[in-house]
Amino acid sequence: KKKKIAGISVKEMVDDKALEGLVKLSIAAGTDVKTAAGISIAAIKGFRLEMSDMGRVNDVLVKTFTSTNTTIETLGESLKMAAPVAAAAGISIEETAAAVGALGNAGIQGTMAGTGLRMAINKLLRPSAEARKSMQKLGLDGILTLQPAGMAAQATMRSLTVEIDSSKKQVE
Repeated sequence: KKKKIAGISVKEMVDDKALEGLVKLSIAAGTDVKTAAGISIAAIKGFRLEMSDMGRVNDVLVKTFTSTNTTIETLGESLKMAAPVAAAAGISIEETAAAVGALGNAGIQGTMAGTGLRMAINKLLRPSAEARKSMQKLGLDGILTLQPAGMAAQATMRSLTVEIDSSKKQVE
């Protein structure tokens, strides 16, 4: 049986030069390779990217934790909470990391930042009646119909919920 690290085969790690990138990320972050790998790979999977995107992901991570009030660990926690919803809404890792960095600068870090961002995205995708009225007053009433990502995200979230429920039942 072939060994895998976080669902990635050792061959993929070597062929895609992922290991080299993870070592560089860990040095920049001042953390161990295992922590850096966990955060980087979770971001890749959370944003539905490929292992070949690891360089891009690592660049975004480094840029964010070196230019904002975040660490690799708090950034990883934030992305863990926000990435699936952001990706479903068509929001890039760059945009999501920038939002997490801005929240970090405001003193909101880790799971609090990720959960807050996830909730904000969900509210924009499914605004309450009161929020819809406010959006209409601001002239933003067409925002959801203009953005196909919003409709796609709703469908994706429904299917993810079904998959998660199915996975829970299998685990039980």
